[in-house]
Amino acid sequence: MFNRKEYQHEWYIKNKEKQLAYLKVYHQEHSAETVERVRQWRKNNPEKLKIQSDLFYKRNKEKVLIRLKTRSLIDIPEGQICQICNKVPAVQRHHPDYSKPLEVIFTCVRCNSKETFL
Repeated sequence: MFNRKEYQHEWYIKNKEKQLAYLKVYHQEHSAETVERVRQWRKNNPEKLKIQSDLFYKRNKEKVLIRLKTRSLIDIPEGQICQICNKVPAVQRHHPDYSKPLEVIFTCVRCNSKETFL
């Protein structure tokens, strides 16, 4: 019997690189629409957002505590440029390794997202 879920998974594995390239282009071309769609979803689904947030905190207690600690101990120097792209001001702290909580690099939003979701 045909198993749709299994077929889709196999198709994704075979076409992963092609699919990722397509998604990258799609998100670049539709970033404003995506941001607005996410903003509207968050506005319309506060209860689901709360459940997601609670689940994230429950699964990532160590990360959350380290982030809170870092915010209070390490200020982003005024005029600091992103240490990844060296183009725009740094507005976030990125932990390459959470086992070293005080070792952070200062990043812009775009580079921090890229580093986090690689």
